[in-house]
Amino acid sequence: MRLLALPFESAILKKAAEIILKEHKDLSHIAVIFPTQRSKVYFQQFLAEISGREAMLLPRLYEVSEFLQEATISPYPGFLLNQWQRNLFLKEAIFQVRQDISKLFGNQLGPWEEDFLEFVTTGQRLLRFYDEILRERISFEALKKEALYTDYETHVEILANIFEHYAKLLKENRFIDPVLKETALLLDEDFLQTFKAIYFIGVITMTRTETTFFKGINTYAPLTVFFQANKKEGLISHQKVILNRWGKSEKEVHWLENNTTFNPPPSWTIRAFPQVTMQMGLILSAITQALNDGIKPHQIGIVLPDEEFKYLLLSYLSEHNLNLTMGLDIKHTLSYGFLERFFELFSSETEYGFYYQPFLGILSHPIIKTLFREEVKQWQEIVLKNNLLYVKKEILPKNRLFSFLNKIKRKLTQKTFGAFCKNLIQVLEEFHGYPELNALLEHYREIRGLNKILEALQELSTLEKLGVKIAKQPKFSHFFRFILKHLETLTYPLPARLTQAIQAMGILETRNMQFDVVIIPDMNEGLFPASSEKDLFLNTALRKRLGLPTYKDREGLYGYYFSRLTGGANRIYLSYVNDPKQGVRSRFIEKWVFEEIKKGRDLGKIEEEIKAYHHYLPFIMPQKDIQIPIKVSVRKDKNTLAYLETLKFSPSALLSYQCCPYQFYLKYVLQIPTPLEIKEWLTPQDIGQLLHITLKEVYTTWQPWEMSEEEFYHLLMRVLTEKLQQIPQFIHQPASRLGIEILKERFRFFVRQEYQDFQSGWRPQPQWLETEIEMKFKLGKRMVSLKGIPDRVDKKERFFRVIDYKTGYAPGPKQCEPGPEFKGIQLPFYLWLLNHKYGIPFQACEVLGIYDLKTEFKIKEPYKTFKHNPSIYMSEFKLWLEDTLARLFDTSKTWEKKPSPECDYCPYKSMCER
Repeated sequence: MRLLALPFESAILKKAAEIILKEHKDLSHIAVIFPTQRSKVYFQQFLAEISGREAMLLPRLYEVSEFLQEATISPYPGFLLNQWQRNLFLKEAIFQVRQDISKLFGNQLGPWEEDFLEFVTTGQRLLRFYDEILRERISFEALKKEALYTDYETHVEILANIFEHYAKLLKENRFIDPVLKETALLLDEDFLQTFKAIYFIGVITMTRTETTFFKGINTYAPLTVFFQANKKEGLISHQKVILNRWGKSEKEVHWLENNTTFNPPPSWTIRAFPQVTMQMGLILSAITQALNDGIKPHQIGIVLPDEEFKYLLLSYLSEHNLNLTMGLDIKHTLSYGFLERFFELFSSETEYGFYYQPFLGILSHPIIKTLFREEVKQWQEIVLKNNLLYVKKEILPKNRLFSFLNKIKRKLTQKTFGAFCKNLIQVLEEFHGYPELNALLEHYREIRGLNKILEALQELSTLEKLGVKIAKQPKFSHFFRFILKHLETLTYPLPARLTQAIQAMGILETRNMQFDVVIIPDMNEGLFPASSEKDLFLNTALRKRLGLPTYKDREGLYGYYFSRLTGGANRIYLSYVNDPKQGVRSRFIEKWVFEEIKKGRDLGKIEEEIKAYHHYLPFIMPQKDIQIPIKVSVRKDKNTLAYLETLKFSPSALLSYQCCPYQFYLKYVLQIPTPLEIKEWLTPQDIGQLLHITLKEVYTTWQPWEMSEEEFYHLLMRVLTEKLQQIPQFIHQPASRLGIEILKERFRFFVRQEYQDFQSGWRPQPQWLETEIEMKFKLGKRMVSLKGIPDRVDKKERFFRVIDYKTGYAPGPKQCEPGPEFKGIQLPFYLWLLNHKYGIPFQACEVLGIYDLKTEFKIKEPYKTFKHNPSIYMSEFKLWLEDTLARLFDTSKTWEKKPSPECDYCPYKSMCER
């Protein structure tokens, strides 16, 4: 066994390629092993560059696990299981164990038996645990011995018992577990004797099985192992453990010379950004500078601690200029999106029909919108305009859209999981038969994503052939949810461009890689290094005694990856998010800062430089913020004036103009309707409308002043309950019902107040209850139409009171005085109409009252000036009305925007450029 080591500054794959080409003229009988698949592709590239040959026989290239499977044989015959099949047999083994396993799994057994998907998460954790102890060659007897007299003694007993049943099941059914095959270490001598030499490039850490395996194969073909480390510090602890298991010492490792001609100290740039997306400024700046300096794209490596960052990269860099080694997520494809929306729709089905959110969700999916554009538009309007929380199946017409969806549902309603998978494959393949969908689905991303989905479904369709059920009862929802959960974990590859594209990868994929420029965003603790998963089933102390790696060992490897990656680079760019929600910056940045301080640099200046991120903003946004003027000059012309003369101005319209002329322009001149939204819960507006309708019916149909207080209350509750049964939010939301029950109890206060007023002589006037009143108002030479609908007008002898119901916001005394802050327009406006239309004197109006139907259930009188002197108040109101209407018709006044805190609640916020 030959042991070689290279310093971090050296390109390990290139150096290994040079040595192998020098030592072998014929490479066809050589095996080369790597820790990652990615290394294989780069290694081939170096062989071609160094040899200069147009064609050559390549060595046989393997990733470690591939070589182990090829070079070992099973101790018994059978078919090799995949990961899903292993889970199925493991679940079966658990249910065969005649032992109290609730101490380990609690009350999970019921859901596991019902639905295989419920088991998979735990199954994967169990398999990782078994795989780890098998690969570390720890027997269950040793495990039991170490766990004696600890809290884990019972757990270990159960775990050992489950595995015994699992192994027995496989043997009985003639199946092979890949890890059991690997750890049996029965070497395939015929296979190994085909090689004249074996090379393992980039050894960092190994399991006991792997160290035993490689020590054994050295007897069939000479093995050369390449390490890489910091030459000054020597091999890391993980590499020393491997040597110790091989019976070797560090003195037997031969250090090779650096194969790069010149290695100046690398330049470091570290920046803090307030937001994740702003890190793109540094990345684009670094790439631009490197390319301008002649560095080739493939010599630029972007390392992503958080793989979700890849989508941010793709939003700024063309995928043709970017090699994303981790691929893209299946869950972002149109095919997966349709399956998810379809499942959500039929999962929402109840006795009431389909819940509106998934119903609108599938209507908005691009596949459905493209195939059924007109039907989609029609049904979106129906649901929104009618506030349909549930869309009843009876009202769904038998048109193309719903026939299409029901046909798919019928096809997927199968008794077996295999049939379900096969029919789902047919459904997805049929999409590509629709000419209308070509533009959507023929993009190579969608095709690659679909191929991966079909491959996964084909694999899953064979599970039941093992004789193990996916679910106790075959259900559409169980099958569908299981498939979606599996698909959302998968990725599909993008075409690799090693010599033309910038390389983007996860930290583990950087093993054996070397770049001139290294860029690492998201350098926050928890991402770099990543938060360690809790040790499975054993605590840290037990793991140490058994010789199993702990979370500290895993975190230590991050230090090695980081040092190796940055040790061979010329330029290093690191960034992190300076936000408490993202956690503190990485310990590796803190170490760099400490090293800079040791060199004599001032800490304050270092921190100031790190946080100076504004230099990079021009790469992702304009250099200067463009100030959009708050006031927009939308002018009035003759046509606008002519249109305004046809309007009937209500208090709401005048209030809109008072608050913001631009809002009035959008709503009343352009007549842009406010965006429709589904209301799931009863809002104050809903309750207000409900009470208006209820009280109008009570006071126009009956005469409650002739009833007892209790009779009046029961009448009011009966009418209110009848109206509630017509409101979807009340029918379908139990929480809304509770709110109404509380409201009903509070309404006793309203009835008591009303009854007292009835006894004192006040009577609601049916002819003015929620009835529109119109009049003409002379404004100079122009006649202007006014209209209003008073909530209620009461009369007692010769006196009147005008009342407005309020279930939400009510103006205070300052806002009820005519002037710039005037918002209590309604009541004086209604009195003005009553005066001019029906001759009611201002002095005869005893009260302008706001009826609080939210908390106090009594009439409030915020119009202080009116109460003191109605004539003076109404004269001031007239001046305000004339001035407001004059400004509204004045062509020199534009439809300007008035900024205020209320802008955040404006229904036209999305249309306003403020």
